[in-house]
Amino acid sequence: MAGARVKVVQLGQEYDLEPARGGACSTTEEGSAWLELVPGGSCGIEVEWMSQFSTKPVEVLRTSINVVGNTFETLRAPVHELKLRLVGPGGEPIPGAEVWMGAVEDGRKRRLGSTDELGSVRACQAPSGTYAVEAYWHGKDVSPGTLAVTASREYVLVAKGVGKLFVKALGALGQGLPGSSVEVWKGGEKLSSVVANDQGLSSLLLPYGEYFVRVEHGGLVAMRPVELESPYAAVQIPLGEFTSLFGVGLTPIAFAACCALSAALLLLLAVLFHEYAIWRRKRLPQLFR
Repeated sequence: MAGARVKVVQLGQEYDLEPARGGACSTTEEGSAWLELVPGGSCGIEVEWMSQFSTKPVEVLRTSINVVGNTFETLRAPVHELKLRLVGPGGEPIPGAEVWMGAVEDGRKRRLGSTDELGSVRACQAPSGTYAVEAYWHGKDVSPGTLAVTASREYVLVAKGVGKLFVKALGALGQGLPGSSVEVWKGGEKLSSVVANDQGLSSLLLPYGEYFVRVEHGGLVAMRPVELESPYAAVQIPLGEFTSLFGVGLTPIAFAACCALSAALLLLLAVLFHEYAIWRRKRLPQLFR
C-alpha cells in the first residue's frame, strides 16, 4: 500500500518511519517503511492513508508489535477490493450504467466505470467504512444509496427508480405474436430491444420515465407511448395481424383481398382451360382429314 504514513508510538512519543516525504513517512511503491535504532519491547503502530475516495488521510490500522532485534513485520490494513453488482428490483443485472463512489465523510467522488453485462464494476483499495454510491443509466439517476464496506467481496446493490416493462404483441384475434421485435425509444435514440417469446410477451428493464415502444412482426409495425413509474408495468400493442403468408403479416382486409385474388386467379385458369378444351376439340377433326 503505497503512500501511507506509518508512525511508531512508544513511551508516549510518536516517530515517523522512513522514507520521509514532506516531513512525514510515505511508504514506497511496495508498501515498505522502516525505522532504525528502535528500543526493544512493545510499541504501537499507527497507519494513516488517503484513498482515492477521500479528501483527507484516515487511520486504517492501529496495532502493536514486539521489537526483538531486527524486526520485520507484515501488517495487513483493512483496505479492500470490491466488486459491485447493480441490479433491478427483481435481481436482474443492469448493464451500461455509469457508477461513481466516494466516502460519506470527507469523501471524494470517483468514477468506477460502466457496468458490464452482469451489472458488475470494480472498486480498488477501499478502506473499511461507509460510501455513497451513485449510478446513472440512460441519463437517469438510479443511485442505490450508501454502502458499508467491511471486507473484500461482492456487494449487490439494488438500483432505485428502475422498473420492468412487459410488452405483449397482439394479433387481430387477440393472439400473441411470437418472435415479434420490440424496441424502446427515447428522444430519437433506441435504448433497448428484445424478441418476444412464444406467447408474444417480452420484458425490458428501464429507469422510470416516458418512452415509445415500437413492435414489428411480419412487416407490420405499431408504436405506442408508455410511462414507467412503478417497479412493474404492462402494455399491450395490437398489430392487427390476422395470419401470415410466407413470413408476411396480413390484416383481415389484406387476407380477404388475397382470398379474392386467389379465387379470381382460379376462375381465370378455369375459363382458360375450358376455352382451350373447346378449341382443341374443334381442331382434332382437321388433323385426320
